[in-house]
Amino acid sequence: MVPFNGAWTRVRQLTSLKNQADLATALQISPASVSGAKKRGFFPLEWLLKLALDHRVSLDSLVGLDYRQANGRDNFSTSAADSKNSRQSFVSPYAVDNKETRSATPHQTAAYMGQQILAESNLEASAAKTHLVDDDSMEPTIFRNDLLVVDRHCARIEGGGIYLLNVLGHQTVRRVEVMLNQEVRISADNPAYHSQCYNINEIADDVVVGKVLWRGHRI
Repeated sequence: MVPFNGAWTRVRQLTSLKNQADLATALQISPASVSGAKKRGFFPLEWLLKLALDHRVSLDSLVGLDYRQANGRDNFSTSAADSKNSRQSFVSPYAVDNKETRSATPHQTAAYMGQQILAESNLEASAAKTHLVDDDSMEPTIFRNDLLVVDRHCARIEGGGIYLLNVLGHQTVRRVEVMLNQEVRISADNPAYHSQCYNINEIADDVVVGKVLWRGHRI
């Protein structure tokens, strides 16, 4: 995690978000969640990753790494105490252990992970969309509050996989299987939800948001 005050200042400078209500809307979370993060003093990394991808800005800039590199020192937080606390309290939500990150600061590790997600997905930032899962329909594969990276270039069904779909005005995640005779089965991994089959030509152009390439969650 990154100290809240410094991160929030950079978010306001680099995106169109002006207040905490805007932030909650952009992250698809409640205003109370934003207030809670501010009270705890840390800005979750997955929030910064979502904002970086959705607003097409550098994750390094939101984390503060660009400033550190330009000035030759850490200056990610609003105070020395914030910086000290962030180093002592940081626990990466994703497992990263290699020569690039083993001796890095938490902020360097955060920026490195964002770059790796795009690189390993072979995805340009302009084609990426993030989605915070808000239901249990894909459990035990994908869980509520997981952060997904979606390839918006896959805006039509071409082969099986996990897709982000527009269903009755709501974005939801489903497994898609292409069957014989141009039939497509759309299903949830949670058996409490029903599967449905369609002819591929019956699926409207605006149904498919993109194909899910990456999933992350806090441990």
